[in-house]
Amino acid sequence: MLRWVFAVGLAILLLNAAIPFLVTRQAGLRHEAADAEHELGRGLSRLLRAYLDAETGERGFILTGDEAFLGPYQHGRAEVERLLPQIAARMRPSPAVGRLLHHEHLLAPQQAGRIAARRRGLLVETAAMAQGRREMDAIRNEIEALARESQLRGAALAADTARWDAWSRISVVVVTLMDLLLIGAACLFALRAARDQRAAIAATDVANRHLLNEAAQRNEAMRQLEQHNDKLNALIATQALLAQSALDLERFLTLVTDSMLRLSPAQGVVVLLVDGEKLLCRAGSGSGAHLVGRRVPREGSLSGRCLAEQALLSAPDTEADPRVDREACRRAGARALLVAPLYQAGAAVGVLMMIGDRPDTFGPPDTQTLQLMAGLLGAALGHQRQFEENERLLAGRTQALAALERELTRRERYEQELVSSRQRTQAIIEASHEMFICIDRDGRVIDWNAQAAATFGWSKDEVVGQLLADLIVPERFRMRHQDGIAHFLRTGEGAAINRRMELPALQRNGHEILVELTITALHHGDTIEFPCFLRDISARKRAEQAQLQQQQTLRAITDAIPALVSFLDAGQRYRYWNRQYLETLGIEPAAGQTVAEFMGEEFHARIRPQIEAALRGEPAHFETTMATQRGTRYQSVNLIPHRDEQDEVAGFYVVSWDITDRKQQELAWQTLASFDTLTGALTRVFFLEALDLALRRHRRSGQPLALFYLDVDHFKPINDLHGHAAGDAVLRAYTRAIERALRESDVVGRLGGDEFCVMLDDARNEEAAIKVAEKILEAVRVPIAIEDGTLRISTSIGIAFINRTHRTPEQLVALADTALYQAKQIGRDRYALVRVDDDAGEVAG
Repeated sequence: MLRWVFAVGLAILLLNAAIPFLVTRQAGLRHEAADAEHELGRGLSRLLRAYLDAETGERGFILTGDEAFLGPYQHGRAEVERLLPQIAARMRPSPAVGRLLHHEHLLAPQQAGRIAARRRGLLVETAAMAQGRREMDAIRNEIEALARESQLRGAALAADTARWDAWSRISVVVVTLMDLLLIGAACLFALRAARDQRAAIAATDVANRHLLNEAAQRNEAMRQLEQHNDKLNALIATQALLAQSALDLERFLTLVTDSMLRLSPAQGVVVLLVDGEKLLCRAGSGSGAHLVGRRVPREGSLSGRCLAEQALLSAPDTEADPRVDREACRRAGARALLVAPLYQAGAAVGVLMMIGDRPDTFGPPDTQTLQLMAGLLGAALGHQRQFEENERLLAGRTQALAALERELTRRERYEQELVSSRQRTQAIIEASHEMFICIDRDGRVIDWNAQAAATFGWSKDEVVGQLLADLIVPERFRMRHQDGIAHFLRTGEGAAINRRMELPALQRNGHEILVELTITALHHGDTIEFPCFLRDISARKRAEQAQLQQQQTLRAITDAIPALVSFLDAGQRYRYWNRQYLETLGIEPAAGQTVAEFMGEEFHARIRPQIEAALRGEPAHFETTMATQRGTRYQSVNLIPHRDEQDEVAGFYVVSWDITDRKQQELAWQTLASFDTLTGALTRVFFLEALDLALRRHRRSGQPLALFYLDVDHFKPINDLHGHAAGDAVLRAYTRAIERALRESDVVGRLGGDEFCVMLDDARNEEAAIKVAEKILEAVRVPIAIEDGTLRISTSIGIAFINRTHRTPEQLVALADTALYQAKQIGRDRYALVRVDDDAGEVAG
């Protein structure tokens, strides 16, 4: 035995030595991969800087012709040729590498060609420069895409490294625990050996004290038996409670929620069961107790999603989880939720939910506890619902048997009564040409003639013995009907007895008709019968109300229309007008008053041509203004001719709609489309239109024109470091600073992002344009307040000073953009100027 113990211990010790080594080795390999990925990211940054150096050197040489700029260009190209193959080999599977190599094959010969052309003294075309910038932008985008891929892989490796580091620490802890267990086992074996030795020594004493120990053992057995009985009683009581809960769903659900509250860190536990399109809270404990009885919509809630997906769902922080109803969670004080579906016969019938009052309340043990309790609760729900279904079926069968017995008894009694009264009632029924119905003191039908059957749709055999109230009395009058019979039986008086009344009655198809009713009371010994004669007067009533309803409908329709509606005769006199005249104008026309008298001569003269057209039989539509209680309002007016029986124009209808809101909205839309919503500057489209108009004036007058192209230096880092809200604040302050340095006649436009244009319409000379540029540079340097402090910014300006030109606005903006690049190349926070003179055939810097 000891050999096996030592062998197992030795194996465990060897395993304890191997596991940490293997885990630590894997962690080291992940660290090396993460470092390599980090080095690749630095290589991409160096590659991008190399491209920028080459571009800067190329642009500087092209703009100045200085050979000193070729040093950065050559250094940048050398770095590109050194770094690009290495990076391409590392990231060859990425599609961005192929696109980067493609753009490099296009860019390198283009740059060399432009430099060679500049060396020969040739002018480099703006289109070629623009093509170079596009290729450079494409390369920058591809390098940034590769950098993002590298960052994602680095993040994944970092996460993997962290996991392996954690496993390394865990393996050390586990190995330490196992070593401690081995030491403990060794100690136990030593103690066992010592105990066996002491037992051998004490064997003699045991034999001598056998009799005494026998008595003590008997006492101990009795005590243990009593304890066993106590435990058995406790188990029986617990089983009885669970058995009772299995039949009482509410108590079982409460027991489950209370148990969950004790077993978990939850502040509240609730059970929600499916109730149509919602979930009904059937039980709750803790903070969920006040939710009992409430209904939660399945759509838009975490509980509904749990049912739809049939999976346990967790919301560690309800404030950051879009799947939950945040307002409902705030009202319930729920910052964390854990929800498990409840199954019955394979179908989800509800959820069990734990509520936490702080984020990340629940961990994996709580999830296991919730799953176990959800399974127990699902099984209990199945037993309970089966029990309730059996109870319902048993009760239904019992009630059906009782109702059948009562029905048989009632039919027997009424059949006997019908035999005795048939001869008496037959003469009345046969003589009547109207509907005849007779009921007893309980309100049940005992006679029903053919006219009643034809009118109401039930045959005599179907209604005899049935409550009249359930057949033809509308539901809203049934209580009054029953109260009237009871009152007559108590007092012998009835408001409906021996009186002709008009009441609604219900046909078999659910349609109501109006009947004229005459009812009497007949006493036969101890019995009372109520014969009723009824006549259908629905058609007569419809005829009486048709004309009144037609008039009221016309008035109601026109009064409900939110427009001025009137009728004028051939003499232009008001014969009808709706209520809107009083609500809109504050006054109403008098009958026979003309348009000129009511609306005034000026208004009448304005619409006279349309009125004359309507009187000729031609519909007219026009828009005009009208003085109302709310001031002057725009109106859309329709004049509709009315012809009499001889097809002569007898007048015209006027329908006038208030369209002031639409007019104002159209004006607001036009204003919003013209100006940038963030800065208030003109949008790109409207600025180019303004520039086009200024160019036309320039060509007519010959007056010089200055166009500025400017942007914020280093704007992207502002967005990256301080957020887009700070970037928006900078753009607004930047626009205000530009406007402070300009005159009211100068025009500011935002082309997009941080790029703006300024047009000086009457620039006298280059010195005046440069003076304005210097004012802008100075105004922009003022510190800008943002949410977390202040920022100092600067701007670079490209100036296109136009003497004579036939170029388009877009071409001139491109020239100003070229000047802006020159300003940035020589240091930023400054301006650069190009002169445009098409007649001289030159664009000079």
